[in-house]
Amino acid sequence: VHDGTTIGRSITPYATVLHDLVKKSKWGEAERLCNSLPMEQYPEEASALWACLAAMAVQGRNLSAAQAAYASIMEIDKVEALQHISKGSHVEAEMFFLQGMISAAEDRLLPATAAAAKPEDAKKIKRAIEMNMELFRWKRALDLAKKFSTYMEEVVREKEKYNKHSGKKEETDKAFKEASGKLKAK
Repeated sequence: VHDGTTIGRSITPYATVLHDLVKKSKWGEAERLCNSLPMEQYPEEASALWACLAAMAVQGRNLSAAQAAYASIMEIDKVEALQHISKGSHVEAEMFFLQGMISAAEDRLLPATAAAAKPEDAKKIKRAIEMNMELFRWKRALDLAKKFSTYMEEVVREKEKYNKHSGKKEETDKAFKEASGKLKAK
């Protein structure tokens, strides 16, 4: 209602149809549906539809559909991240990471205990530590480095770089002070 006048507004069925296609794992048809709405004619609607597909594809762990959707809305950084993920050996963990589900990503990468860690787990442990550093979860990164007795120097060095860039003159976290002191004593 606007000044007493009722204004009619039509709502396109695209989002509902897209959702139904994704529920049935018909990713190709979902992409064709998004392509059927011309970006030049309907930029807002088409962008919104592609963004929905991107989110659903990430949730559904469909790298191809997610890349196509992000490319269509010019989210090049996400396309590059997905390309990196598709070339890696920890796809499931990386998809959880992309969704912000860090605990689930760690569960896919880390052995249950430090004692259960095998030499072939080293790359996965490193990636779990890196994920935490990328999110500035310094304490968790340090805890993992300590638990698995690896990459301690990298975590401390990256935290020091972070502190320097953020204008922090002195480390205040006790665990990092302690770890830094141990490394300097070597």
